[in-house]
Amino acid sequence: MMNSTFKKMLVFALAFSLGSLLCSSLIIGFLLEKKIYDRTQDTLVTKAGELNKEVELFLNGEISKETLKQTILLVQERDHIQVSIMTAGRDSLFVEENAAVQSWIGDVLNQKAHFAEVTFYKNDEIKMFIVGVPILVGNENKGAIFLYTPMKEAEGLVQEINQMIGLAVLLLFLPIVLISFFLSKKVTSPIVSMSETVRNISKGNFEKQVQLKGKDEFASLGAAINSMADRLAIIEQSRKRFIGEISHELRTPLTTIRSTLQGISDEILTVDEEEELIQISINEIKRISQLIDDLADLSALEEKAVILYKQKTSMTDLVEACILQLSLQAKQKEIIIEKEIEAEVLANVDIDRIRQVCINLLENAIKHSSPRATVKINLIQENDFIMINFENSGDEIPSHILPFLFDRFFKTDQSRTQKGNGLGLTIAKRIVELHGGDISVQSSEGKIRFTVKIPQELLTIRRIG
Repeated sequence: MMNSTFKKMLVFALAFSLGSLLCSSLIIGFLLEKKIYDRTQDTLVTKAGELNKEVELFLNGEISKETLKQTILLVQERDHIQVSIMTAGRDSLFVEENAAVQSWIGDVLNQKAHFAEVTFYKNDEIKMFIVGVPILVGNENKGAIFLYTPMKEAEGLVQEINQMIGLAVLLLFLPIVLISFFLSKKVTSPIVSMSETVRNISKGNFEKQVQLKGKDEFASLGAAINSMADRLAIIEQSRKRFIGEISHELRTPLTTIRSTLQGISDEILTVDEEEELIQISINEIKRISQLIDDLADLSALEEKAVILYKQKTSMTDLVEACILQLSLQAKQKEIIIEKEIEAEVLANVDIDRIRQVCINLLENAIKHSSPRATVKINLIQENDFIMINFENSGDEIPSHILPFLFDRFFKTDQSRTQKGNGLGLTIAKRIVELHGGDISVQSSEGKIRFTVKIPQELLTIRRIG
């Protein structure tokens, strides 16, 4: 993980951060450079406007050429700019003795431009920024004023700003690398921890847990992995315990059957002993057969390969029949069965499957009740659902056990399935779920209650006439 996701995150963070920083630097540099050029241009245009008034006074004969010249020299010295003036008659008042400048001035005048700007190199290869402004007297163009200034000052400022930006990028590079490193590590660390935990789970080690920090999505995923590990650990323990108990249950009857067959084969048994052992062997074979049937039944239910034959059924009669079937078993333990059953409760169900559920839950209630206790059965119709409750007194089931009580192979000394093979409640739950219902259990104050909730699913027949 550190060799893949971490490096990818680090490279992405560095590339994104540095790319953003460089783009920001280029944009800032460009905007500052444009701002400097715009300001230079505005300064030249403003000065040209001021000189325009002086030239207009000169053309009107209000001031002398010498006075105009002194004004221009003062502007050039004070503002570090150069001025050229040419009238419409191509009379040069003040034109720098430079062929490139003169040519450009001529082009502007020929085009009768009111504003123009250009950059070029003088003979000494100094880059210039030039602005030309027409001399307007009324609406008549009397010539043009040209102002130009070396670009070295502006370019020097731009270069200085770019150097400062470059220095800032270099100074920020190390913090960006460190921040990207720690952020990438922080993001990938939970993934590394979860990956290691999942690998341990795949190897059967359920003890290592994901360390939870914060309340983000990683913490939620880590909690889910921890919950899965806890659940798998319980299931694995139940599976191992179940295999051990199944092995024991199979070993005992197989030993009995083998001993019986061996005794018959060796002719060392009396007729009475032979008959007795044969009957015991038959009972053991029935028990093994029942266990195999339960496993096959559960497998079919979990794969949803069971077809339900639903029909309109009186749930009242069905529950009454289950009570009658187990009444002798209850009587043997001196257990009283209290029933509260609504009359004419109907539902569309598979009769045999729902009877299997009711028999299983009622038999468990009787089996796990103390002698001379009371088992309560309640059947009610609530909206479009049928509710069947089985309640008995007995050892309370711990709350942390309840969520796993219906798991396949689950068996613990504190569960209600301690005397069974750990499949009865699982089968019951699958049957109820196939009917679109739910089965739940609550345990408190020495009372254990199983609740079966199944949809009624009856078609309403509308009479005509």
